[in-house]
Amino acid sequence: MLRVTVQITNLTGERFWGYESQLPPQVQIAVNINIVGLDLKSESTADAPFVFTVNYNPSVAQLSVKGRAQVFGEKEEVSRMIDEHKQNRQQRQGQKKSEPRYTT
Repeated sequence: MLRVTVQITNLTGERFWGYESQLPPQVQIAVNINIVGLDLKSESTADAPFVFTVNYNPSVAQLSVKGRAQVFGEKEEVSRMIDEHKQNRQQRQGQKKSEPRYTT
């Protein structure tokens, strides 16, 4: 079983909507998390820096959390997780290269 601990290194938030103005009746919320990397620290430990963002439409506010997840587990589990991450990353990069780009 994998065990994950999360450390927050940076937290920023900003309100764009005026305090005097009434909030809009509907707000769309977009949540995104990007794993910046996944590095093997020891046979049973991996380190994954991440960026977590929350955006609103209309632009009411923005929230950003940067941090680091440390993953602990059996050697085989951690190794399999690293391998799967590398495969997924290569597949995404291959898809990006094959996508046509249009410019005007």
